[in-house]
Amino acid sequence: MKTLTETRKADRLKMAIELERLALTLGAKVTRHEEGQYALGKRCIYVMIEAARGMNVTITFDGESWQHNTHVLSWHIKDSDARFSWVFQSVNNYHYAKATDIAEGFEALCAVIENRLTQAADGRAFCLDREAEQIAKHGTNAEQNAKWAKWREEMNQENQGAQNARTI
Repeated sequence: MKTLTETRKADRLKMAIELERLALTLGAKVTRHEEGQYALGKRCIYVMIEAARGMNVTITFDGESWQHNTHVLSWHIKDSDARFSWVFQSVNNYHYAKATDIAEGFEALCAVIENRLTQAADGRAFCLDREAEQIAKHGTNAEQNAKWAKWREEMNQENQGAQNARTI
């Protein structure tokens, strides 16, 4: 059997469908953007995966990539207080809400995705101590979002006032 590669259009679609199927069987939500549908890359398929506790990653199968078949997985936490544990190859040690894995080839990519989604489902992907520390230091995600919303509203009002002053 030939190795699937993102350099071939038919393979990119096969890889995206297989990855989507894998993620769905592991309980994740998946969004796929076909070639030409998304703003970046005419020869690129995007597979966006959302797992437990807001854990997200976007995988690209890019026919124009200069790193063919090397997948850099940039995991992040979205709209959650969760923080990553050290099961990942690299974790941002300031806020613990971003992590990175690298997979060489499609089989390795599927193995990493399967491991991480399983770890997200059973909780091993997260560190409760880090979560508690971040909440104590910065407040909950909901509190932070409320602060940012208030700040954005204040900035919008300030900018609107400056625009009105210029038109007078």
